[in-house]
Amino acid sequence: MSKKLYPHLLKAQEQDHWTLQHTENAIAASAEGYPFPTNLDFDVPIGGLAPPSMAETVAQAVAGKWSQERLEMALDGHAIRKRSYYPQVQPPSHY
Repeated sequence: MSKKLYPHLLKAQEQDHWTLQHTENAIAASAEGYPFPTNLDFDVPIGGLAPPSMAETVAQAVAGKWSQERLEMALDGHAIRKRSYYPQVQPPSHY
């Protein structure tokens, strides 16, 4: 949902009536605000006790006016780091 909403958030910020509160509300309604569960081996907290949430990533993207591609890569990476294993690393077949 955040990927689809993102270009509209960027466009809405150009409107005079759009406020930061509107942006925060839209992000809160569309992105996960709690960073757990996650795999702390892959998603190491930097500068805090928890890794950034999806909502924090989207807010950073809106503030920095990231490209759609950059946001999608960040959100895809966020989803991968939450897994208990990386997709390309499969457990041995004898387990």
